[in-house]
Amino acid sequence: MSYTYFSNSDLGSTHRIGFTLNLYSPGKKAFRPQDNRPGSIGKKVGKITVRKPRNLRVFFSRDRIVIQWSKVENAHYNVYARYSEKSEWKRITRAPVRQNSIDYKIPTVPGRYYFRVTALVNRVESNFSDEAYIDVQ
Repeated sequence: MSYTYFSNSDLGSTHRIGFTLNLYSPGKKAFRPQDNRPGSIGKKVGKITVRKPRNLRVFFSRDRIVIQWSKVENAHYNVYARYSEKSEWKRITRAPVRQNSIDYKIPTVPGRYYFRVTALVNRVESNFSDEAYIDVQ
C-alpha cells in the first residue's frame, strides 16, 4: 500500500515538495537456522545475538505430546520436527508462537519423533535448540 503526500504550496515555478510513504507487508520469508552445532550459544547478526532456547523437553500428557523449553527474552518461537534421524527438519508451527510450550495430538504412526526449537527476535532466528525426542507406540 502506498500513500503520497503532495504539498499544494507553490515554491516557485520549478519547485514543489512532496513525499511518498510505502507500507509493504513483510510477506513470507524462509527463516532457517544456520548453525546446528551442539555447543553453539546463539546467532549474532550485527549487534544482536539471539540465544537459542534451552532445556527442551518432550513428554506425554493425556492424549497429547507436549513440547516445552526455557524462555528467551522478547522472543517468539518456531518449532521444528522430523520423523527419523535422516529426514529433513520441518517447521510445525504455522507462525511463530509467543508461549514457551506447545502441544500436539499424538501421531497415529508409531516411531521416534525428534523436535527442535528456535527463538525469533526482531526477525532474526536463533540457532536450533538441542534436540529432544519421544517414542510413539
